[in-house]
Amino acid sequence: MEIYGEYTTSIIRAFDEIDKDWKNYDGIVIGGSHNPKQLNIEKIIEEIKKARENKLPLYSECLGYQLSFIEYC
Repeated sequence: MEIYGEYTTSIIRAFDEIDKDWKNYDGIVIGGSHNPKQLNIEKIIEEIKKARENKLPLYSECLGYQLSFIEYC
């Protein structure tokens, strides 16, 4: 599983509490950010496209949801 966004530490901690084997799952999680200029937006959009084309599970919220919409359009 790959995680993108500014809050990766919080996402990792939450996944560890739910399921210790979460790293073995296929999928992409895209969280939010208060400062998207620090992120590589083009790379994240490429990962979203890869997930869509290869039918990988994708969870996106906040900025991730907006980027998923942009990629789809």
